[in-house]
Amino acid sequence: MDCQSCEVAQRRTYTPDLFLTRADSGLPGYYIEAKGYIRGPRRSLLRAFRATRPEIALRLIVQKDYNVTKNMTIVQWAQKYLKVPVIVWTGDLPNDWK
Repeated sequence: MDCQSCEVAQRRTYTPDLFLTRADSGLPGYYIEAKGYIRGPRRSLLRAFRATRPEIALRLIVQKDYNVTKNMTIVQWAQKYLKVPVIVWTGDLPNDWK
């Protein structure tokens, strides 16, 4: 008997923290996820979001570059798995984000 485990799905919702418009420059806007610490379940949600909606422009701002595994920091994790621009917050956005 087939258990149909391949048909199991999770329904989740994700709402980024901010949306930044760049109307005066004519460039499209983008979403920002700003976090102090991203726990495992939130990282899983972000990966699922990027896998299902890769066309959405997302940027990540973290408070500091901490280790999420023995050999990987949060900035490295975001670059590898989310493939989005990520910065450690210094008080201002990078010029290319404005």
